[in-house]
Amino acid sequence: MTELTWRQKWEALEALGNVSLERNVHGEFYLSIEGVELKEHAGDGVLTGSTGEHSPHLEQAILNTWDRCVTNLPADGYLVVEKWIDGHVRKHYKWQGFMWQELEVKEPVR
Repeated sequence: MTELTWRQKWEALEALGNVSLERNVHGEFYLSIEGVELKEHAGDGVLTGSTGEHSPHLEQAILNTWDRCVTNLPADGYLVVEKWIDGHVRKHYKWQGFMWQELEVKEPVR
């Protein structure tokens, strides 16, 4: 399978939610994906942010976020996407090489 370009990775991340390219006070780029967090280990109850490492180069900032959300995600990890469209919707996804796969995840009752 052919490796995705940084633009294709940007588009795939955009499919999850509103992606914005930001700059910190040092002028470095990073991506912010609204409503997307990482569940790095199923069952541990901890969610972490989806923002990758900052970079002075736009393309590298996108690749850093891709690595955080896809490449370096542990085998039992997945993305948690929350959206507010006609009420609250919470879904779980994992990259399957060419598209996002929605996962069936049983969350604990709160």
